[in-house]
Amino acid sequence: MEYYVIEGIDTSGKTTQCNLIRQNFHCVKLDDYKDSMQDAIVLLNEPGATGLGGFVREILLDSQTKVNERSAFLLFLAQRAELFLRIKNIPNTIIADRSLISGVAYAQTINMYEALRFNLFATGGVLPKKIVFLESSKDTLEDRLNQKRLDSIEQRGIQYLLDVQEYFKEILACLQAENTLYDLYKSVAQECDLDSKSIQSIYKPEVLILDSALPKEEIHKKICIFFGI
Repeated sequence: MEYYVIEGIDTSGKTTQCNLIRQNFHCVKLDDYKDSMQDAIVLLNEPGATGLGGFVREILLDSQTKVNERSAFLLFLAQRAELFLRIKNIPNTIIADRSLISGVAYAQTINMYEALRFNLFATGGVLPKKIVFLESSKDTLEDRLNQKRLDSIEQRGIQYLLDVQEYFKEILACLQAENTLYDLYKSVAQECDLDSKSIQSIYKPEVLILDSALPKEEIHKKICIFFGI
């Protein structure tokens, strides 16, 4: 499995980029995937790629449903665990709109190391090999929020989203640190059935940070080159 992700705060353009990939390449949804489709890109969105994920997404985006941060974190973990049980043996390239990185970034009151550890447990020790992070300026974010109906997360305001974005960058830096990754993998080795060889072969994800205000076609081209698709 070649597992790549597109990340960023709300309105950064993740879904737009996944849609462009869908338009320009042979892509399938997880529910439509068959073993014979070995040349297809499997596109995911989190939460939402599974039945449980779709249910979790509805709960979290419903402005009438109040969910505290810890509960939301655990809901994300539950759908992520189900998702990775389904995709772990798929040999194709898999590209996801959001990942465990969002799960950690939006749970700012939970210790980063512990949040990463729980997420590694949920994914069975799988991290994305390549991460595209779409970064938004305050002006870009404000402009895009003013043009749409806000969901429950976006209603928390511009400063909240900018704070989450800064935390995203801290998490990406953490994932680039070999010692941190090694310690994390050791902490979940038994639960994820990882042997010493697996732990020794851990990799640092490659990260590409792009300005979300760039023309969408330019961003698409850079993503395709980075992912090698």
